[in-house]
Amino acid sequence: MIIHVFDIEWDLVDEETGREVDAKEEGLPEEVDLEIDDDEDVNTAVANQLSDDYGFCVKSFNTEVMLVEDQIKAVLRKYFEGNKEYDPNFSAQDAIDEISAIVGM
Repeated sequence: MIIHVFDIEWDLVDEETGREVDAKEEGLPEEVDLEIDDDEDVNTAVANQLSDDYGFCVKSFNTEVMLVEDQIKAVLRKYFEGNKEYDPNFSAQDAIDEISAIVGM
């Protein structure tokens, strides 16, 4: 399922220097759409994926499960816009496979 994550509050204190870094300079988003497995705990999966993808821990965030229609739009947007948040080599077949999984085909 695709989860819309928003109001992300990043832990911006650099562990080595103790200084706070700038979220924009580090390229940290305020919101993002993430794909997680249906059987995972949403909050744990989101926190882990954000940390893995961006290299910073999060203090807090809000989530919203996207409707099927919105999930399909997100996949199409990823394909047509070449969204770099995702795989820049995302192919038409990848889009078909993801949409098929969303609709249960």
